[in-house]
Amino acid sequence: MPFWNNVKLSVKLPLIMLTLSSVTLVGMGMLGFYNAKNTLFETAKTQLNQSLGMRANEISDWKNSIQSDVIEQASNPATRRALTELTFSWAALPGDKSAFLKEHFAKENAKSASKSQAIDFTTLQTDYARKHRNHHPFFQALSGRNGFLDAYLFDLE
Repeated sequence: MPFWNNVKLSVKLPLIMLTLSSVTLVGMGMLGFYNAKNTLFETAKTQLNQSLGMRANEISDWKNSIQSDVIEQASNPATRRALTELTFSWAALPGDKSAFLKEHFAKENAKSASKSQAIDFTTLQTDYARKHRNHHPFFQALSGRNGFLDAYLFDLE
């Protein structure tokens, strides 16, 4: 290092101080950056977990509300009467029952913007259609009150 030996002490000291302070500042900057990055990451993670927890609670409350509505309606005498009447009328339908319902109820429902208003009962002259027409306003009101698109009755037997 002949060059360094020939440099005056009055130049060496400021260069040494400048180098040491530069290294120190760069080290502090990098340390600050990594600390800030980790802090932001942890904060974001915490906020996302809180949001996820709140959303999970909302979905659970919504599910419990629907479950409560279903249980309430399952024990409702009007629902039981409708299920009984429609089950017997279903059994009396001739031919492929599923195809009949899809043809006369599902197809008409798909055409309408307001699905609960779509069925034209005047064209159907079956006992099932008459029973459906009798119970339709009750279930239409139930769907509207609870924010459902439609109400379905299932006979699991």
